[in-house]
Amino acid sequence: MKTLAIDERMAPEYDRLITEATNLYLNAEPEGLNPRERSAWKKTNPPPETQFMDEHEFTQTTLEANQRPINPIKLAREAFENASYDNADSMTERQILLELGRSYRDLVKFYTDNEYNPDILPVAYEMVLMTEAYIAGYSRQIGLVGERLESISQAPRKKPYFGLRRWNDGIWVPDEDSHDRWQSLVLPATRIISLEEFYTDHSNHLTIGNPVDTDTFVKANAYVTFQEDATVITYENLAGIFGPVLGYMFFKTMRNEAQHKRAYERIHLGFTALHPDETVLATEEVIDSFGMPGEEGIEDFDRKSGRLALAGILDLSLLNDSHQKLINKMRPIIEAVGLRTSEGNAAWERLATQTNRGTRSNLKKSERLSSIRPRAVKRGGPTPIINGVTVEPNVTKDGVGYPKLISS
Repeated sequence: MKTLAIDERMAPEYDRLITEATNLYLNAEPEGLNPRERSAWKKTNPPPETQFMDEHEFTQTTLEANQRPINPIKLAREAFENASYDNADSMTERQILLELGRSYRDLVKFYTDNEYNPDILPVAYEMVLMTEAYIAGYSRQIGLVGERLESISQAPRKKPYFGLRRWNDGIWVPDEDSHDRWQSLVLPATRIISLEEFYTDHSNHLTIGNPVDTDTFVKANAYVTFQEDATVITYENLAGIFGPVLGYMFFKTMRNEAQHKRAYERIHLGFTALHPDETVLATEEVIDSFGMPGEEGIEDFDRKSGRLALAGILDLSLLNDSHQKLINKMRPIIEAVGLRTSEGNAAWERLATQTNRGTRSNLKKSERLSSIRPRAVKRGGPTPIINGVTVEPNVTKDGVGYPKLISS
C-alpha cells in the first residue's frame, strides 16, 4: 500500500516531467552552434508540445526529429568520411561491409605491431552488444511502469497519463534498437566475436529481464539515470580504443546515449525538488543495489566485466564518479527545499559523505582494482588501457583516431 500511495502522489508530476523531457529531447539543437547561434536557434525553435498531440502527430514528430533512428549504413559512411576515405559517399553496401572488416583488422594490427594485447576488443564488443540485446526484456519492465502510471486516473477528467509510454515506445526503444542494429551490422563484417554464439545468446537474452527496481516511479527513473550515464562512460571510452572507424560509430552513439541520460537526469532532479525525501531514499537504495543490464544473463559476466574494469572502460571508480555527479546536482535542490523526515536526512548524510553501503563497497573494490591492475597488465601482456594507464583516448569534437599509446 505504501508503494501505491507513493506512486499515486507522484503520478501527475512524473507524467509532466517525462513529457517535458520528451519535448526537449525532440527539440535537440543542431551540432556546432556557438552560444549566440544557440540562443537565436532556441528563440525560433520552441519545444514541441507533445502533450497536446494525438498518436499520429506524435509519431510523425518523433520520426522527423533529427532523422532518428540511426541508419547503420549512413553511420558507417559517415565514419569512413570522418576517417578520410575519399570514396565514402559512393561505397556500396558490400564495400562498406568489406571496409568495416578491414578497418577492424587494421586496428588489431596496430595494437599487435605496438606490442599491445588486443584481446580486450572482442570482450568489450561482446559485452556492449549483449547489453543492447537486453532492450526487449528491459523495455518490458519499463512498460509495466508505464501501465501502472496510466492506470492512475487524473481526476476529475479520468484522463490516463501516457508520457512514459510515449517516451519509451516512441523514442528510447527505437534509439536503442538502432544502436543494436549498427553493432549487429558490424558483427558479420568483422567477425569480432562468434556469430553462432552471439545469435544463441542474443535470443536467450531477449527473454531475460534486468535488475531494474520498478517498485516506484522514482526508483525506476533513478536506475535508468545511473544506467544511462554508465553507458555514456562506456561508449566514450570504447571510442578511444576502437580506432577511427568503429571508434567514431561508438562516439556518435555515445552522443545519443547522452541525450537519454540528460532526459532521465532532468526527471530525477525534478523529483528531488517535488519529493525530496522519497527521491533521496530511492537514490541511496538504487546505488546500493546497482547493476548494469545483462548482469543476470550474460555468460561469465563477472569475468568479462572484470576485464572491462581492468582496461578502465567501466570500473567502479568511474561508476562511483557517475553517482557522485548526480548527488552533487541534487545538493543545491536539497539545501533549498529541505528534507522532512529523519530517514531522508540520514540517507542524504550517507550519500553526501559517501558512506552509504553501495559507495563504500565500490570504493573498497576500486582500491583493490588499482593495486592489482599493474600486475594483471604485466602478467597478460600490455593491454589497451585508458584513463591514463596505457592508452590516451584520442577523442575530439570532430571524431576519433587511433589511440595514443603511452607508457604504463
